[in-house]
Amino acid sequence: RGQDPALAFLGDRADTTQMAVAGHSAGGMACGQLGNEAGVRVAIPMAAGGVDPAHPVTSTLVLGGLDDATVAFKRTREGYDATTGKKRLVGLEKAGHLAFSDLCVVAGDAGDLFSLATQWGIKIPPGTDALFKKLATDGCGVGQLDPAEGWRAINLTTTAVLEETLQCRQGADPLVTVKGTLPAVAVYETSF
Repeated sequence: RGQDPALAFLGDRADTTQMAVAGHSAGGMACGQLGNEAGVRVAIPMAAGGVDPAHPVTSTLVLGGLDDATVAFKRTREGYDATTGKKRLVGLEKAGHLAFSDLCVVAGDAGDLFSLATQWGIKIPPGTDALFKKLATDGCGVGQLDPAEGWRAINLTTTAVLEETLQCRQGADPLVTVKGTLPAVAVYETSF
């Protein structure tokens, strides 16, 4: 079926005509550029913006945190607005940049990666400590979204979009009630 040689290791274990890409932060920006790759039908950029209109996909889910100090939700919304085709925007309440990862949780009692690095005596290169602290704590503070609630919203919304598109499920928008049923979801918009 003309499979990309880079995916040959999958053999017949995957349908490479029905693929999705997802990424967080820089990974989200990268996935927003992959719509022209053979078989990519869904893009899910998280805390990154939208999908390059020059590389559209069948369905896009743009996720962002309303309290993201690294990639402001305004930028996420602008990325969503510039995205073409079938698209959805989900904004998570009290969510910083790291809400789309497990980095706040892996820091354990330290609370965030910056504090963990300091606790373990890891040296931060001179002149980069302010940037590292910003990136390593964005979303890990007191009063931020509980990671379990954030993951619940992320898992539900991404699964619904993946099933709808990759399993060709027709019908009403599976996320139409997400804003009212998931406490973490403060913003839900769609293009259809």
